[in-house]
Amino acid sequence: MRDLVGELARLLPARIVGEETGSHGDRASPFCWLIDPHDGTSAFLKGHRGTAVSIALLRNGLPVLGVVCAPMSPDRGWDLIAWAEGLPGVIRNGSPLAVDLSAASLESGTIVFLNHDASRKPVSNGLAIAPARFISMPSIAYRLARVAAGDGVAAVSLNGPGGVDYAAGHALLRGSGGVLLDQDGHEVRYGADGTSSVIHCFGGAPKAVKELSQRRWSQGRTEPLSRTPIVLSWNSDRSAEDLNREKGCMFGQVIGDNLGALVEFSSAKDIAAKHPLGVRELLDGGVWNILAGQATDDSELALALARTLVATKEYNQEAVATAFGDWFASRPFDIGGTAAKALGAAARAGKGKADAAHRAADTNSQSNGSLMRVSPIGIWGRWSKLADHHAREDSRLSHPNDICVDACGVFAAAIAQGVRTGDPQEMLNAAQNSAQTETVATALILAAKSLIRN
Repeated sequence: MRDLVGELARLLPARIVGEETGSHGDRASPFCWLIDPHDGTSAFLKGHRGTAVSIALLRNGLPVLGVVCAPMSPDRGWDLIAWAEGLPGVIRNGSPLAVDLSAASLESGTIVFLNHDASRKPVSNGLAIAPARFISMPSIAYRLARVAAGDGVAAVSLNGPGGVDYAAGHALLRGSGGVLLDQDGHEVRYGADGTSSVIHCFGGAPKAVKELSQRRWSQGRTEPLSRTPIVLSWNSDRSAEDLNREKGCMFGQVIGDNLGALVEFSSAKDIAAKHPLGVRELLDGGVWNILAGQATDDSELALALARTLVATKEYNQEAVATAFGDWFASRPFDIGGTAAKALGAAARAGKGKADAAHRAADTNSQSNGSLMRVSPIGIWGRWSKLADHHAREDSRLSHPNDICVDACGVFAAAIAQGVRTGDPQEMLNAAQNSAQTETVATALILAAKSLIRN
């Protein structure tokens, strides 16, 4: 922080206000630096990525420069967003952007950035920003910066932020045609000394933030918190590369599941006609009329499995069967027939839920229900043999057919190798070394030929 303050003072002597350092410097200057060296500290200490360095320059109380840098954003890695008066628009990681928020509004598919805990009250927050959707993220500075960079239409803070928190983001919004309003819908102001405070703030497209400032945000106080979130964070023995691959696998599980739900029960011909470039956009709809990005039964089970692995720190078949039984009892909107037989039995059993599932499981079915949920074992296991072993255990709970069991073991082994190495060939090798049935081994031979061609 001391080095940063010194560099800014040499760049432009002015008053300097820092969250940790207070106010000092040239108090007679019309310019004022506002610095927060780590916006989102509490979220960072809980393991969330997305905290940011925030630097703003005011001239007579007007933000004329903003720099926000998130060294570990949750989805982009290093992310540096900047703007200064006189530039045509914001700059992201050295590249100019053409973002115009002036006419944007809250619409289905648009994004509002809320704080990192917002996802624990999904109903009230979802209603508050409807018809848009929200993303939870630490740091109001970075949330505002993301909007200025065109990633959303608005960002919100309800935690009484101050000028050092939002001034840089405010400047960035100015560079993209956006505004920053307080809880009364008035433009946020700053004193000559950089002082500024609000109860709530709403930054982004003028129409969107005006509407958001008039919404009822107090309704979230009565909504009970959802289950404790699992934080895939920097506080890990994994390397940054491994962690990104692991997150990518989990995101891919749910994203692929949701994309598939858009065309479920459709023929290949119909899919090609409706999606000539492939099914690529997350949209509302499909046969179950679900939300863009919403998990179906497959990924709900995958998430139940992942949470159980984190809670037990091992693959415990009884604990997993209990989680699956609880999920069945929650009355999911869809469930395959093979899974329903076994998991329904687990749900009804008082004790011995894994044994109940085994007894009810259909040994003749070759449906893919167990394969669709097993990816977390590959991430958690990290080593192919361990992942292979436990994935087979998991499949036997509901899909004990030899081909189903083998497919799950092979799949988890490949994932474990992939998250450690990122090498497609090594993933294929791990899969081939794990195959025990002729059917699965033949499929992998065909996959190998495709890999060579591509």
